[in-house]
Amino acid sequence: MELIYLSMCLCVLVSMCESLAIEKPKGNLPAPNLWKFESIDDPVDNTTSQRLTWTGVDSGDAQDPVVGYKVKVWVTQKIKKIVYKNEGGKLVATEKEEYPRISSNVLPESTPTVLIVPGNKTTVVFGPVTVGVKYQFAVLAFTKTREGPLSSPTSIRLLPTEEEQKSGSV
Repeated sequence: MELIYLSMCLCVLVSMCESLAIEKPKGNLPAPNLWKFESIDDPVDNTTSQRLTWTGVDSGDAQDPVVGYKVKVWVTQKIKKIVYKNEGGKLVATEKEEYPRISSNVLPESTPTVLIVPGNKTTVVFGPVTVGVKYQFAVLAFTKTREGPLSSPTSIRLLPTEEEQKSGSV
């Protein structure tokens, strides 16, 4: 009789434990990964756009799913530097313009263009882009209640074709 009672108690205890919902802690959203850039030429307008593709993100919470992505685009400005060269024993100052180095933990100071993309999409087209201008891209996922971190920034700069260089159009 004790054995039957004990097995009934264990069955009740097991079934009670199985019916308890264990809630997953709500953590931070992971950052998407920008992994593909494609140039799209429009011969009618003679313009070029960029198609960006990134990895999708799962919020880990069915009650608060990813509803969209924010793609941030910065136009990176060149910075001026003074470079000193030794010419015949004299230091000669020369002004030089160059793009700043990209850092994964430092964002540009300028205000980005923000493109909102639905949560079921992982691609967007940005453009037109200008030849010779450097653009910096980063993407983040968001839900109704929270926003994830930005992806590592990626930059592109379209170089002029030989024809554009010869004609001096850029």
